Order: sequence, then structure tokens, then C-alpha cells
Amino acid sequence: MSVDPSLQRRTGSGRETAPIALADTREEDRRWRAMVAWVSQAYRAADGHAARFARSKLLRDPVFRHVLREGLIAPGATVLDVGCGQGLLATCLAAAADAKRRGGWPPGWAPAPAAARVIGFDLSARQLQRATVACQGATCLAQADMRTAVFPACDVVAFIDTLHYLPLADQEDVLQRAVDALRPGGALLLRVGDSSSP
Repeated sequence: MSVDPSLQRRTGSGRETAPIALADTREEDRRWRAMVAWVSQAYRAADGHAARFARSKLLRDPVFRHVLREGLIAPGATVLDVGCGQGLLATCLAAAADAKRRGGWPPGWAPAPAAARVIGFDLSARQLQRATVACQGATCLAQADMRTAVFPACDVVAFIDTLHYLPLADQEDVLQRAVDALRPGGALLLRVGDSSSP
């Protein structure tokens, strides 16, 4: 089996691990695509747009795959998804649990976040409706503004492409409330765009 030395993995702590064998990456891709298909199928009952968006987002945007591969959400964790949109993080976690159950979890990835519980907030009633259909009631969802919503105690708070929509002063307040909601050893997952860029 050939190994490309430029293919290195980084764990959540930044440590490099052994090079990835090319055959392993093909198998990992195959298993990831199976999870993406599972997620897309979950959205078909909501509407075609939601299913196409989920598939495209998961195949082109590495954040969700990275969260699962690196184990940034532990099995059994309570996750607060702030600005959850149509619930992609929740459906990815459900797909991961399904993959683990049927033996399709990629070898070499961190343990599957089975039994993770997601609480999601979003302003859009339409997006929450899509999330409700896709998650089949397995996720607690609420229409709420992150600036005023009460953040329950949790193990992970995720802001994926949402925080940058707020003015800086509001961001600082929301982040402090998120940190305050974390249980000891909890994690804050952020991916924030630059709102000043074109």
C-alpha cells in the first residue's frame, strides 16, 4: 500500500499522527459519502432544496467531516447548536450513530458520537421546520435569537457560520454566555467568517 507523506492528520490537540495510507482515504471517502447520502435522504421528506443543500454542503464544506473524524463531539454529549439552520450538525450526528450501528464508521476516526443529544436554536421558522422533519423529533429545537436565548448546560456549544452575523459587542456577550453554559471539560466549537470581506 502506498503512503503519501504529505497526508498528515491533526488531532483536536494539534498533535500530528501517522501518515494516512491512500487506500485508507478512499475507504474513508466511501464511508463519508454513505453518511452524506443518509443525511440527504433524511431531508427529502422536508423538501428537495433541503436535501440538495445538505448534500452539497457536506461534500464541499470540510467542517462537519472534521468534527466527526477528530472526535470533537464525544459519545453521549449534549450539544447546543446556535444558529442551527436546517439542523445539519444534528443530522450528521444521527448519521454517525447509524454508521456505527451498521458497522460503517470509518476506521481510524475518533469514536462515533453515538447518543449525542442536540439542542438547536435558529431565527428561521422555515429552517427549523426542515430540521424537525429531518431529525424526526430526535432534536430539541427552538425559534430563538442567540442574543437573548437562555443557553442550557451542555458539553459542547457550536457556532458554525453564525456568530459573524452579530455586531462585535453582541458576539462577546453571546460567547460569554456560551462559555458559562459549558460543563467542566466542555468545548466551544467556532467557525466564524469575516463579515467585512466581500
